[in-house]
Amino acid sequence: MNLKSMFCLLAIPALLACKNDIQEETPWWQNEEYNADDTGDSNSDDDGKGDDDGKGDDDGKGEGDVPDCPEDFDPKEPCEGDPKSTYCMYEDDLYYCDNGGWVLYGGGDK
Repeated sequence: MNLKSMFCLLAIPALLACKNDIQEETPWWQNEEYNADDTGDSNSDDDGKGDDDGKGDDDGKGEGDVPDCPEDFDPKEPCEGDPKSTYCMYEDDLYYCDNGGWVLYGGGDK
């Protein structure tokens, strides 16, 4: 058995293992369960034009309506709840609880 054949035999299982690590689950922010109308009525009166009343709601600061995390927040600690009800800002980063652990939105290097 030559070196090329041995390399191919070792590379195939490694490639198959990498394929299994890919997350195919839909992210929570694209999941219809979380984006459903809170009233449960799927027949909303949305005309597709938006609800801009012309008052300039955006002040340009980019802070939005995201609440700050509690003072004793530790992203390494376990958590309870779903992403939609637990998201919060901690040190200028957005975190949310998913499957019992805090997740940094965007998956940065923190």
